[in-house]
Amino acid sequence: MMDLNGTFGTFTPRPSTTVRDYFSRLNRDASSKLICEECKGNNCAPFKMRAELGEKDSLSNLPVDCLLSIFSYLDRDSLDVVESISQKMNHIANHKGFRKSKHQYDELIMTPNGSGFILYLNSRRDESHYLVYEYMNRKIVKTEVEGKFDYWKQRYSNMINSEALYLELFRAMHYICDNYAFFGLTITNIHLDENFLRGLLCAFDGEIPGIAMNEVTVDEGLSLPAFLLQAKTTMFSMFEVESREQTLFDEGFVRQYSIGEARTRHLCVTPKSGNVSILDCVSRYVP
Repeated sequence: MMDLNGTFGTFTPRPSTTVRDYFSRLNRDASSKLICEECKGNNCAPFKMRAELGEKDSLSNLPVDCLLSIFSYLDRDSLDVVESISQKMNHIANHKGFRKSKHQYDELIMTPNGSGFILYLNSRRDESHYLVYEYMNRKIVKTEVEGKFDYWKQRYSNMINSEALYLELFRAMHYICDNYAFFGLTITNIHLDENFLRGLLCAFDGEIPGIAMNEVTVDEGLSLPAFLLQAKTTMFSMFEVESREQTLFDEGFVRQYSIGEARTRHLCVTPKSGNVSILDCVSRYVP
């Protein structure tokens, strides 16, 4: 039986003693500051600065090899903390207005093409489709497709299924997430492993509201339900599920999935043979 009380892989950071002591010292220093009369203790003074590093930003301009040399001195636990902080800061920046407003889409769709992949955005409101990643030119593009997806699929060159493919995929996804806003992610014909799901969390800054999967396979021992809980996914659909993947979703997971910060959680898992849903579109309301 799968332990659903655990966490998914290394997604939950375990701060080392050094990092924990450092942040404890920061909290003590912050609490010792005098309260501002104007903001009544909301510490407005530090936030009067512009939301950018400007000339003080030395890390962004360093070459990759130099950055690797710097961060190679950190242990894995410390790197997990740094990654978690980075995700939270990106999430704050996106929701506090520090970045330009994003064009709203319903979903980002990812599908393989031979040994390569395609990414495009979909909007149900105006029935527009946009190809946002063109692998042939190795750059991000925004081209109106007008529903002719088969034509665009033929333009992609095949690529050997390797680590380089996934690095390129998540690089593109991270760029798209920074420039477009959408509710959910649709994945078709993809094999899921720990590295792949970790890349998804990083690309989406640690939160994926809606996920739809079609004909995907899951690595043995991988806790897909734990990943959904970690990603704060409130709507999940999985179609054409193989018999082994069906065992990942049991009553214990449904109970845990229905408890959380979200107001409504929707879950639908449909087996490959037959039209009867295993959980029959289970919905839960959390007061």
